Amino acid sequence: MADVRDAWADDPARNYVNGVPSVVVNVSSTISEDILHIADATTKYMADFNERNTTVKASLINDATIVLRQRIAMLLENGIQGFLLVVIVLTLFLNWRLAFWVALSIPVAFAGMFILAPGFITINVMSLFGMILVVGILVDDGIVITESIYQEYERGLPPIQAAFIGINKVLPAVISSVLTTVAAFSTFFFIEGRLGDFAPALAFVVIGTLTFSLIEAAYILPAHIAHSRGLSRGKKNRLEAYMNGVMGDLRDRRYGPFFDRIMRNKVLTIGIAFFIFALTIGSVGAGIIRTTFFPVIERDDVAVDLEMVTGTRELIVFAELQKIEQLVWALNDELSAGRADSLDVILKVQTILGPRPEQGKLNIILLDGEKRGFKSEELTNRLRERSGSIPGVSNLSFGLTSTFGKPISVSLRSNDLAELNAAKEELRNELVQLSMLRDVVDSDRPGNREVVLQMKDKGTIARPHVAGCCRTGEARFLRPRIATRSTWRGRSEDLGPLCRG
Repeated sequence: MADVRDAWADDPARNYVNGVPSVVVNVSSTISEDILHIADATTKYMADFNERNTTVKASLINDATIVLRQRIAMLLENGIQGFLLVVIVLTLFLNWRLAFWVALSIPVAFAGMFILAPGFITINVMSLFGMILVVGILVDDGIVITESIYQEYERGLPPIQAAFIGINKVLPAVISSVLTTVAAFSTFFFIEGRLGDFAPALAFVVIGTLTFSLIEAAYILPAHIAHSRGLSRGKKNRLEAYMNGVMGDLRDRRYGPFFDRIMRNKVLTIGIAFFIFALTIGSVGAGIIRTTFFPVIERDDVAVDLEMVTGTRELIVFAELQKIEQLVWALNDELSAGRADSLDVILKVQTILGPRPEQGKLNIILLDGEKRGFKSEELTNRLRERSGSIPGVSNLSFGLTSTFGKPISVSLRSNDLAELNAAKEELRNELVQLSMLRDVVDSDRPGNREVVLQMKDKGTIARPHVAGCCRTGEARFLRPRIATRSTWRGRSEDLGPLCRG
């Protein structure tokens, strides 16, 4: 029936890094593990490995913690800048002591959120994005409350009474503003699909931080302000005296008369507001103001996926990938030629063959986006244009996939296979004609070929054959027998004893 051999399978899966045959080891972390600690330990192990070995070298292809470290650095930078800006600006209009207590709400709110974080979220790219988003609105409540208290103090009330009356005047409005933001972000907990795996972390950070910010602004901040020396009747310094004069001029000569005109012409004011609102909505609908649900996040790698027609040998696929890789290094020379730092914009090119013989992939690792000076989309477009059309290609795409899938995805279903294939080809031809679309690919792949073997009638009749004896090993010719039913489907047929003695 067949020759069975015990040998290694001819697996087309191979990896090359910058043209050198390589073994790729993926190091990942679980939800409860610290990816930064794992990355540092892996880097140290690689350095020790390279010191001990000269024949084989370990190199880092792609480090996912770079983005995480950049977000942490951005959060710290924005937090420090926000703290200093609040102190400086409020010092000009109020007092530096009051400004300090308002700015202190930033670390206090984050500290409260971190108390609730264990068991719900971890520090990752999405949670850090939420922290960066919320850091700009943390001090709003504190500024409103502080200004209200300071206004009552300027009217002659003692500090404690000014704090009590000032907080009661604006507290309902402050609570309403926080609750509206909390209500908006609470919908993130009900998002399903791939986005639903990430959105709750962002929502938890925003809601938790704003909640503790409200608690701090409503209970802790007024007490600090009431007992602060910023509310003192002493002589003001030159800066405070000058800024008080500027604020008085703006209030009495600029804003005051303008506000009086608005209150006397309420209908005109409301009409202008609705006109601006309608103009904004119309601009969005006309495409003048562009919107996007989830912006494209700049990446430091570009993926080129190649799939040729079924049955193509891996040597042909590898040859086509090598041609594209040569174009990549040519683009690197062009883009790096005019750089003052003489750095290559393309660090590594990983070539992957498989998992099927007709499939292959290039993973292009770029220089850090903050140092690169151009978007990865520019390199992608150039590479697409120079690659042109490749004979025998079934699908070819250039770095359009993201965490949430492709920008446009259409699924077709039918009980009629012929009708489904016809609809698929018609849709693909129409999509290719659209100038705003690139890399239209088909994810419908043919299945494995099925070979059905069926024995002829002669195969159901036993032939004379040589059989080994069960105990003595003596070979004897046995009398042919005729099977009463087919046995090739896995069913056994008792043909009597085959050996004697």
